[in-house]
Amino acid sequence: MSLNAHLKSLLQDLSAELPEVTERFMFGSDAFFANTNIYALVWDGRVVLRFPNQEKFVTARDLEDAAIFDPMGSGKTRRSPTASPQGALRKWVCMPESMADDVEALRPWVEEAHREAMMEPPRKKKSASKKKTTTASRAPARRTGKAPASRASRAGSRRGSR
Repeated sequence: MSLNAHLKSLLQDLSAELPEVTERFMFGSDAFFANTNIYALVWDGRVVLRFPNQEKFVTARDLEDAAIFDPMGSGKTRRSPTASPQGALRKWVCMPESMADDVEALRPWVEEAHREAMMEPPRKKKSASKKKTTTASRAPARRTGKAPASRASRAGSRRGSR
């Protein structure tokens, strides 16, 4: 079993008793949602958890071997709790690799990330009607009753009027 498959299975086991959990493949990763809000994902061999609460985020980030989630690999992550470096995501923490084999150490963190996701309002699905209207999808122009002139006759009428 690959490391990512192992971590997905671990998150499934830890999330099995939690309410309103759904799972989807997102951002090239296995993601876990509570109340339509993402709270965990498996990324590049790490469990990544989302902590909207700043205090919990800082506590998790400060664990030994934990890191701010930087999916773009920009390396511009800062340890400031208010930092919003380009490429790094402020509310996301890559949990220590040692927790991949320690279910009981990871359990309270997964439960806390889930609890915070449940406290947030559910995300609304984007409806298809809000898509940008393109010229191809607009309603056809209203007809005036006159037949449109051909290109050649319009070009000729412009030449003769000079």
